[in-house]
Amino acid sequence: MSIELTPEHVRCRSLGHAWDVLFTKLRRDEYGTFYEATMTCLRCKSEKTDQCDPNGARFDRPRMHYANGYLLKGIDASRWEVAQEARLALYRSALKKGKP
Repeated sequence: MSIELTPEHVRCRSLGHAWDVLFTKLRRDEYGTFYEATMTCLRCKSEKTDQCDPNGARFDRPRMHYANGYLLKGIDASRWEVAQEARLALYRSALKKGKP
């Protein structure tokens, strides 16, 4: 399997996203008060919106908006296979740059 990824996408797929909170709102609906935080990845610029109650319990999975080129279409590979290849690409790149 050979997948073309940008260096930022390789880092995010192998290390996880580097989230930074852009802003947080305190919101109310018919069920009560909750926090809603919008975050961006410092590397690939994907965004997510997360919600939790006043005790910190998350409601649902965060809503994701992936950066252009992050999602792989037409690839016959699992998420884990892609992460494995991204991890190898990251480590090989670091070796070429002389990072021990």
